[in-house]
Amino acid sequence: MPLIALPRDTRASLVWSCVIFGGLGTEVFSVSVVWYLVESLGSAGAYYLVPQLAAATFSGLLGAGVLDRFAPLRVTLYAEVIRVLAALVAFVTVLAGWPVWILVVQAVVVSMVRPHHDAGVMAGLSRLGIERDALRSVSSLVDNTFRIARILGPALASGLSILFGSRYVLAASAVLFGCALVLFFRLDRSAAAGIDEPPPEQTDRAGVRAAVVRSIGLVGKSRLLAYAFVTQALNAGAWYLGFVFAMALLLSSGSANDAQLSSFGVVTLCYGLGNVVAGLVVATRPIAEPPRYLVAGRALAGVGYLLLAADHHLWWLCVWAAVTAAGTPFADLAFIKTVQGGYRWADVSKLYRFKMIGEYAGMLVALGCGPLLIAHLGIAGTISACGAVLVVTAVLGVAGLARPPRRPSKGEDD
Repeated sequence: MPLIALPRDTRASLVWSCVIFGGLGTEVFSVSVVWYLVESLGSAGAYYLVPQLAAATFSGLLGAGVLDRFAPLRVTLYAEVIRVLAALVAFVTVLAGWPVWILVVQAVVVSMVRPHHDAGVMAGLSRLGIERDALRSVSSLVDNTFRIARILGPALASGLSILFGSRYVLAASAVLFGCALVLFFRLDRSAAAGIDEPPPEQTDRAGVRAAVVRSIGLVGKSRLLAYAFVTQALNAGAWYLGFVFAMALLLSSGSANDAQLSSFGVVTLCYGLGNVVAGLVVATRPIAEPPRYLVAGRALAGVGYLLLAADHHLWWLCVWAAVTAAGTPFADLAFIKTVQGGYRWADVSKLYRFKMIGEYAGMLVALGCGPLLIAHLGIAGTISACGAVLVVTAVLGVAGLARPPRRPSKGEDD
């Protein structure tokens, strides 16, 4: 299997193009918001990000019982409309010097729709009628595109901040969201787009509570999925606190070389580079034993955080950021392979959204504890604590996943 296999199906290519622009917009928006809050409020900015993560978690739970009733790519289209409007309001807020809570509200809105946007993309691919091998290739490409956005997004934010100033970076996110929206409208107008209303046997008309219970039940049937979900929450918390927020604080405090958004963008770019390279390499392998990939990924990420805490020179931060990021694709691609191979597309959407709910919950808890941890452990100590948690989860995974995981059949979860 080649490192990069471009989709031959026209509809899949169009979805992929939407993901490129939407992913770039997401990363540019996130970098801009985090930097603006840290620059304005310091470590107290963490408290302004907590509502954003809490709202995203709640939105994901609500969507599990409401949005699964609709075609997934149609949900993604509506999510893109909301992101365009939110990014425009955020840009005007920063440009006009309006109160910071208005910016936080827009960040909350963007975070609330992201679980439904990304879940709609992954579930929507399953509805395009692509044969199994091609679907695996396209899914890997889309997953790697999200990773590539972590390279190009921060790089774009850095370049724009140097040329025009950090206030105008949010305008770029609005433009990128707008490009994705145009492409989704084009897909929506196609008669064979595959985003018409799904057949009744593939829909789930259950309420929020029943949908959440079913998602938990699906995860509970598989030790592999349970381990993946729990460690994904821990990994996401470590990433948002130990990397995104801690790096922003480190660079804005002058402890490293340059206290500029451009330096933060460079380190984040290197994180994305390590993420993409590892993702491309893993995508060429059959992933015959997902537990090994999960454990190895958590161990590698944990070691990377420990190295990040050891040296604060800018260039070493870039190297260790790439090492840290290399662990995530192991777990993510193993998860995608496991889920897409044995579940209805409606359940694929549930599980993918539920995974993102876990990620937001992990970030919420980590960031809520962030100011306290930084006050007692310092920035380096907090980063080390994040790495230690992931190393421990890897050790526990070696013992807990020693026996082969139970793989549900397609008929079992109907």
